[in-house]
Amino acid sequence: TLSAATATMTTLFATMLFNYLDTGIIVWELICTSNGTLGGLVGITAACAVVQPWAAVVIGFLSAFVYIGASRLVSNTFKVDDPLDAVAAHGFCGLWGLLATAAFADQDLVTQVYGGDFGNSYGFLNGGNGKLLGAALLGITVIFGWVSVFMVTFFIAMKYLGLLRVTQEEELSGLDTSHHGGDAYPLQPGEKSENNLAYVNKQLLDIADRVRLLESNTTNN
Repeated sequence: TLSAATATMTTLFATMLFNYLDTGIIVWELICTSNGTLGGLVGITAACAVVQPWAAVVIGFLSAFVYIGASRLVSNTFKVDDPLDAVAAHGFCGLWGLLATAAFADQDLVTQVYGGDFGNSYGFLNGGNGKLLGAALLGITVIFGWVSVFMVTFFIAMKYLGLLRVTQEEELSGLDTSHHGGDAYPLQPGEKSENNLAYVNKQLLDIADRVRLLESNTTNN
């Protein structure tokens, strides 16, 4: 709870600040904030039983920035179409969660939860010997390798079969319409599906006009 709440508030204000710096407009990103909450939950999962409350707050705070940075990296640098930010929230925040456990695991809590004497095998920031960090790095490497082998093979097969992408028209109209026969976000109660494409095109034109206006104001300033 501490990690998730901290990540939520951090993501809310951080995305507002970044959007303001990028565009000059204050935008409260509720979707990103929800994903920030999820990132905080993912980030604390591995460590929840073995870290103190203060560490949970730190982990949640950093989870927000891991999520935001990973989201921009996947979208802007890798050019991956990930509208749900699943890679950022689950992949990168999960990776951070393993590293956070290796950093913040408390010696007394490790003993209480798992029993036995683990010596100095607890968080390296709490004086541990670093073995947990080695285990975390090994786990990350194994998971990355396993996922890469199976999913790259799967995506190559889908691309070969023509199943990896839909047409541009279907992307604009929405897969809820073309694949499921209904609108996920109807404009008005009872509005028909065929109106969606025209609406999306209008929205894209409006966004383009706003971008041109912002660029013009930036140039003039």
